[in-house]
Amino acid sequence: MANNIIQKQQVNPENEGVVIFFGDSAKAMINGKYRLLNIGDISLANVGGGTNFYNAFIEAKKYILNKSHFQNKRILFLTDGKDSSSSLQPICDEMIKENFLINIVGFGINSRFEHLRKFASQNCFFTSTNFKEVETFCKNVFAAEY
Repeated sequence: MANNIIQKQQVNPENEGVVIFFGDSAKAMINGKYRLLNIGDISLANVGGGTNFYNAFIEAKKYILNKSHFQNKRILFLTDGKDSSSSLQPICDEMIKENFLINIVGFGINSRFEHLRKFASQNCFFTSTNFKEVETFCKNVFAAEY
């Protein structure tokens, strides 16, 4: 799924961003110009184990705030809905106050994601079991094409 989104972003050479893998920890695997990810990137990330959304959001915030040239601070959070972390509310509230746009996209059974709706920015929560719908939503979020 990440590579499909990255391919859409590569259509416009001006697009830059950060791709973060997360599990019990989080690590940026792309920082700047997009490239397609490969299976080796998963082992390099060393982020297996439980899934901690809080660590993913902290990592995203760190990279976006360090890039002052971003016109918009947008997060596209792709998830299966399973989380072992504590509350996301404080970090998400803080990010929204700092003008981050938090898009949460769940791929799978809708009921697994409902607890995440409150962390997304207004009109930025989407779930589907249909990958094409997820891909279209993501493409629209980032307006990747010229």
